[in-house]
Amino acid sequence: MDEQDLVTVVIPVHNGESFLDENVKCILNQTYNNLEIIYVCDGCIDRTIEILEKYASFDFRIKVCINIRKQGAARSRNIGKEIAKGEWIIFLDSDDVFELNMIEKMLTLAISENADMCCCFWEEFVKKPVLGSYIPNTALKRYCETYPVIDVLKEKKYILQLALHAPWNKLIHKTVYQKENVFFQDLPNCDDAYFSFIASAEAIKIVYLDEVLVHYRSCKGRNSLSTEQKYKKNYVWEAYDKLYRYIMDKEDNKELKQSFYNRVCDAIPNLIGNALYVDLYYDLHSIYLEKWGMHNKDIPEELSYFNREVYLGLQTEIPFVDENLLRIRAKEKFICDMAKKRKCSIWGCGNLGCQILNRLDFVNVDIQHIFDSDSRKWGLEIAGKFVEEFKEEWVDCIIVTSPQHYGEIKNIIGNRAGSVYDLEKEIFLY
Repeated sequence: MDEQDLVTVVIPVHNGESFLDENVKCILNQTYNNLEIIYVCDGCIDRTIEILEKYASFDFRIKVCINIRKQGAARSRNIGKEIAKGEWIIFLDSDDVFELNMIEKMLTLAISENADMCCCFWEEFVKKPVLGSYIPNTALKRYCETYPVIDVLKEKKYILQLALHAPWNKLIHKTVYQKENVFFQDLPNCDDAYFSFIASAEAIKIVYLDEVLVHYRSCKGRNSLSTEQKYKKNYVWEAYDKLYRYIMDKEDNKELKQSFYNRVCDAIPNLIGNALYVDLYYDLHSIYLEKWGMHNKDIPEELSYFNREVYLGLQTEIPFVDENLLRIRAKEKFICDMAKKRKCSIWGCGNLGCQILNRLDFVNVDIQHIFDSDSRKWGLEIAGKFVEEFKEEWVDCIIVTSPQHYGEIKNIIGNRAGSVYDLEKEIFLY
């Protein structure tokens, strides 16, 4: 690795004395040493400045910037970004914990893949970080055929689904972070959404490190910059609105708009648990849908099957989004559309498969065959259809209802079927 690659670490902090020692040490003790560490103290009235200046007195890599009056996380991060000298930058939080080899691993991978952004995963903890945390089967793997390496130009219509809000899982090269339109939006919360979306859209290649390297403290301290966010107005749509204006100012923006529309619909189920959901939904329905051109009748054609179901709900008053029901409806619509064009077979008669078969029987869709790997089901009638062993020399297309077994089933089928679809994945693609 080239030690000339200076990495700037920017950490905004407001009254962070409770966790600061732990935080500083896990950055100072990184296995990659060529660091510029910028702490931006934002209106601190506790011992934060005293603690940081003590560390800075014996480690020249630490710089302490002081905002006398509290300006918020966005302005603090922007201040750090403006004075950063690093070839690369990463934004961390002052109450979180990081693996000691995080920066080294991310930088090594970014350079080896000639990427301008490297991302990792994180886990939430309350008292102690969980080492060796499990990596979830994220939407990234659902949307991106080339995961963990993302060619942004080729993935433009999915790039906003591939971009995660958090800034602290991203190591970003200066060719991206120094661009004029890459900055943190000055909002009381959701200030990192615009930055994360735009940085991802402006990158050329993004590589993912399939490891948990950030331990996010979910129970923030009373004086954290994240304090009481869920009890105040949520500014998510203001962040999305700025993103929309960025997209509209770009030439050849069709795929980015498509990604934006799907990202808006993706957000709805994720907001259900938010205490301010009713207000958020009202603002979206009464202000932003029209502002973003989402009342157009042609919009559903640009959405995934799942998001078409979400979009239909947006035409009502305040809907309760049953995500499981939306998935079932989306899968039904996908199979119906496929069956109109070609003969289809379904593989899988578990609980999900049976639900789908019952719904398809109701709409009178003709399914060519019902296959299952479980020999105990062969010859049985399930949901009015007979289950078979896969012996067909040729079937037009097979739709697999159990995503966890998709790879195994595809190997069994080999080249004896025209097309094989992972139903769970297909409803999120477009």
